[in-house]
Amino acid sequence: MKRNTLIIFFMMILINFSCFAQQINDDSLFKKANQEFYNNPNESIQIVKELLRKEKNKDKIIKLYLIISSAELTKGNSDASLQYLLKARELVLRSNDPKVQTTFFITVALQYEQMELDSKTLESLDEAEQYLAKIPDDTYYKYFEIGRVNLVRGMISKKQNNPEIALQKFQIAIKSFEKIKEARKTYYNQSILFFYIGNCYLDLGVPEKAETSFYKSTRSSNYYSF
Repeated sequence: MKRNTLIIFFMMILINFSCFAQQINDDSLFKKANQEFYNNPNESIQIVKELLRKEKNKDKIIKLYLIISSAELTKGNSDASLQYLLKARELVLRSNDPKVQTTFFITVALQYEQMELDSKTLESLDEAEQYLAKIPDDTYYKYFEIGRVNLVRGMISKKQNNPEIALQKFQIAIKSFEKIKEARKTYYNQSILFFYIGNCYLDLGVPEKAETSFYKSTRSSNYYSF
C-alpha cells in the first residue's frame, strides 16, 4: 500500500485508539475538533485554540495539544505538529497518571511514524512501555495498550523489511487484544493487524496465508462498521 494511503490508516488509529477521550468532558466543541482534525484541520485548529484559552485542566490540555498536532500534520506542517507534541510532553512528564503517560507516548509514536522518523517512533514506544509497566495486570487498558505498542513495533519492522520480526510483534498484539472481553472495541485494531500480517506473508511468499489474513482484516473492519 502506498504511503499516502497508509496515512489514512494512521489517522484513523489516532481517533479510534485514543483513551484520553474518556478523561475529557463530553463537550460538543471538543468532540467536533476531535472528529474534524483530518477532514477539516483548519476548523479543528481554530476550535482547539479557542478551548486552550480557557482550559485549566492539565490532562485535558494534553489531549487538546494532541488534536492540534494531528491537525497540523494533516496540513503537512510537521514543524508546527512537533511543537505541540513537545508542549504536551512537558505536561505529560509532570502527570501522576501512568495511563495518561502511556497513551500519550503511543500516540506520539504514531505521529512520528507518519513523519517517517522511525528512531523517534521506537524511542516513544520505549517510554510508553516504562509507564505501561506501572499499570496493574489483567485490565482492559493494559491489554489494549500492549496490543497497540506491538502493532506499531510490527509496522516499523515491516517497513524495514523484517517481515518475520513484524509477524512476531503482530502475534503478541493479537493475543493481547483477544484477552479483552469487549471484543468490539478491538475490531478496528484487528482489521489493521491482519492487513499488515497479510502483507508480511506476501513478502515471505506465502500467498495462501496472506489471503486468509486479508479476509480476516475485511471481516473485522465490517464488524467495526456496525
